[in-house]
Amino acid sequence: MVNWTDRNLDILSHNDFSNAKVDGDWAAQCIYRNGKFYYYVTVESKFGGRAINVAVADRPEGPFKDALN
Repeated sequence: MVNWTDRNLDILSHNDFSNAKVDGDWAAQCIYRNGKFYYYVTVESKFGGRAINVAVADRPEGPFKDALN
């Protein structure tokens, strides 16, 4: 990570996913594919265990939406 820009944006919150606990997210990654940006994040689930959630946007800065809803 030599050349990057911190844009000070909060692009996602635990509130954006129905199964995510507060402060239970880590290991996020954003990938560009077929004209969309996909944001993958591991979360502690409200329903027990862990899950990998996916959000999608047209631009890397968002707005991102839950890919399943």
